This record gives sequence, structure tokens and C-alpha cells, in this order.
Amino acid sequence: MDAPWTCWAAYVYALHLEPASRAWEYLRRNPRYARDWMRSRRGASQRIAAQWGLEVLIDPRLDAREASPVWAIGAPAPVRLVCDEYRSADGRETPVDHFSIWHLAGRKRLFGDGADLQLMIRSSPQSARLHVADRLCAG
Repeated sequence: MDAPWTCWAAYVYALHLEPASRAWEYLRRNPRYARDWMRSRRGASQRIAAQWGLEVLIDPRLDAREASPVWAIGAPAPVRLVCDEYRSADGRETPVDHFSIWHLAGRKRLFGDGADLQLMIRSSPQSARLHVADRLCAG
């Protein structure tokens, strides 16, 4: 019986992927990556992810349409979102009206990197990674 990846029609979607997603399609088929992903569920996943150029390991069964890998190699430094304040006329500090990251265009994925909450936004052909500061509220 043929391996499931031998049916070329199943991969037509890959023709329209941005480079980061194409890289994921390549990496997820690596048997050593799949082995490391299985082992990572027992701990040390951060260290193993770094060896593969990722911030966190992702299940290799997910294709590029489902997965949102966060690459550590060649990625620009993340933007840090913080709560800004301004002084009102009477001199008091007042928080600025809220800003919703969910109104930004693109596919979004929240994840924890072990220390911070991060948001990855993908809008082909570009992507952005945001660190969410502790003082920001949910919503």
C-alpha cells in the first residue's frame, strides 16, 4: 500500500502557503522531529523546541492549515504590548481606552512560552509575534 503522502492531489493546498508554513510541512514529516515531539510530552520540551528552531513544539499530525508554528530562527524580535497611561487635565494618571488585538487582520494564536503569554498573528505573507504584558486585561 502506498504511503498517504504519495497522493499529490492531497497537497495542492501547499502551493499557496507562505514560506513559514511550507517549512512546517517539511519539518512535520521528519521522523526525528516526530520522535522528539513524542518525547517532549514527558518534559524538556522548551529545550527540544529550540533545537528545531521553534519556540514550542507542535503536533506533527497537524498540517499547515491547522498548525501555527512559532519559529525562533530568523524571526524578528517580538513586539511587547503594554498598558499606556496619560495624565488628565487634573494631573491624575488614567488608562487609555482599550485596544482590541482581535480587530487586527490575520490568523491568531495565543500560547505560553514558559515565561510570557504571546500572540502570533499571521497575515500572508507576513507575521508578527506579540508579548502580552502582565498589566493588560482580558477582553
